[in-house]
Amino acid sequence: MLECFHNHILMYASKRYSFDYPANRVRNLLAVIDYMAHKDRPDQIDEQGNTKYVAVWSKRANNYVARKEKVPKTYPYMYVQGLIGAILERREQDQGPLFSKAVLLPDDPRHTRPRLAPFPPPQVDVILARRLGRLEKSM
Repeated sequence: MLECFHNHILMYASKRYSFDYPANRVRNLLAVIDYMAHKDRPDQIDEQGNTKYVAVWSKRANNYVARKEKVPKTYPYMYVQGLIGAILERREQDQGPLFSKAVLLPDDPRHTRPRLAPFPPPQVDVILARRLGRLEKSM
């Protein structure tokens, strides 16, 4: 079940793109809302009352397998459009500049330290002085 949820997150936050922490968090929360709203969808039923199946290629079985087809998704949480409208309305009424610094949440990982390295970077001229070229290494 956890693997299914992780696959669901990839629909909202693809690994091909990088997102900063707040954007990634929002995308994960959207994935949670969508997953929880649709995880218990019933199977599709045909006219005779039988469960509908669809053929899907399985890499593990190296053959086609039959998978139950689910009822199409409904989006009962479409109030998101209203939220977007409210956000834009608040932005329009906001007096602060658009480029003002955002306040970090208390659990934001950027509070831990400002960079990945355990120590601050040296001056650029120090880095350039210790750098050896390809030809200098062989001498």
